[in-house]
Amino acid sequence: MKLLSISSLGIHNAGASGAQELGFTLSSLVYYLRALEERGLTPETVVPATRVTLGLGRDMFAEIAKARALRTLWSRVLELCGVASELQTVHLHGVCSSTTQSRRDPWVNMLRSTSEAFAGTVAGVDTLTVLPFDRSLGAPSSLGYRMTGNLQLLLSEEAHLGRVADPAGGSWFIEELTKALCESAWAFFQSIEAEGGVVKALSSGYIATEVAKVVAKRKTAISRRKEAVVGVSEFPENNELLQRPKHKSCPKSTVNATPKVDATLSADSDHRYQSTVTCLEAQHSFESVFKARRGEDLVEMRVLESFRWADDWEALRANSDRALKEAGRRPQVFLAKIGELRNHKARAAFAERFVLAGGFEASGEFGHLELSKCLDEYKSASKGEAMGVVLCGSDKDYLQSVEEWAAAFAAIKPSFIALAGRGGENEARWRSAGVSHFIHMGCDGIHILSDLQKSVGA
Repeated sequence: MKLLSISSLGIHNAGASGAQELGFTLSSLVYYLRALEERGLTPETVVPATRVTLGLGRDMFAEIAKARALRTLWSRVLELCGVASELQTVHLHGVCSSTTQSRRDPWVNMLRSTSEAFAGTVAGVDTLTVLPFDRSLGAPSSLGYRMTGNLQLLLSEEAHLGRVADPAGGSWFIEELTKALCESAWAFFQSIEAEGGVVKALSSGYIATEVAKVVAKRKTAISRRKEAVVGVSEFPENNELLQRPKHKSCPKSTVNATPKVDATLSADSDHRYQSTVTCLEAQHSFESVFKARRGEDLVEMRVLESFRWADDWEALRANSDRALKEAGRRPQVFLAKIGELRNHKARAAFAERFVLAGGFEASGEFGHLELSKCLDEYKSASKGEAMGVVLCGSDKDYLQSVEEWAAAFAAIKPSFIALAGRGGENEARWRSAGVSHFIHMGCDGIHILSDLQKSVGA
């Protein structure tokens, strides 16, 4: 049991970087030390009774470095506060990230949790929370809960990770990563303090703005598949979403019997306590509960929106599920494979995985040397309904055939014509022949697949 808990889960689950998470934690520490010192509690009294909670994300080495960096930074802050070195230790609690969990193919979440728990354990967290793999689907199953316990037992009793102090110590890569993270986290901590401290930085929106910049970069990388979400953006299974019962809500009598109040916490401690309890019972938002009044100043916090790596890709799959429910079939695409198998195989496989991630069903079994036979297969597969086309072949085949094939398909009016590969210097000519999109490594997958879904009416 700890008197004071400093948690960075809110900012972590909003998509913050490791440096931002650490900087926020340090600034929170300084805020609490100042506030408690005003009330007669010295840092030497507060620090031993403090626990820090960190999120454990998807990059295993970065998460190891983050937990190690926290200890270094924590000691530095306390050293500047005049706290003796023997009191500078911190109880560190690690929580496997909810941002990495996917609703599609949730079994992969077990692998993600394993990596996150491994990183936390190697980094030396004192306590660990592993989230059930099916938590994102609703109420976790008994299997989900059992696996969280089994995972910790495997790491402790079979991998023996708890028997070595700082096993990552001495690794040049991790030491350098830790050092770099310390420097960037300290810079963010200083920028928060320059804003007037963590409360003012939250209320002004400074922290939310800085986190939003990181999230924007991450979303771009996710959309371009530079950051893969296995089972969602890469190697997807085109199945319907598994469902679990939703989490049980509070009894209606509790909610209905409690009046909705303004979440304003007065300077009077008793009233502040009662207001907080009332807000919690009424299931008010965290933002509402976190508002505080000091004297006559009302402090309002800008909401940190939650972030999940799989969100945008899973939204495409949700559109596909709706189309299946309403029209009886998912959005359709035909892979027009030009030439021999050895020439089109790689790009056809890439294109199939790409469209499957967007909720499409792909058809087109054979490669064709003759355009007329490919057109016949397309007509047989489409059966007169909305269907797109993706041309798949080698660069050599493209130079010889794309304009002819695109024009021939354009004449029978498919929903769209895309090409698996880059247009390069030929892009303008191929677009004039009817090619609307180019699918390749690094393309904006979310944007392109959204367009293609609209083209087929999904």
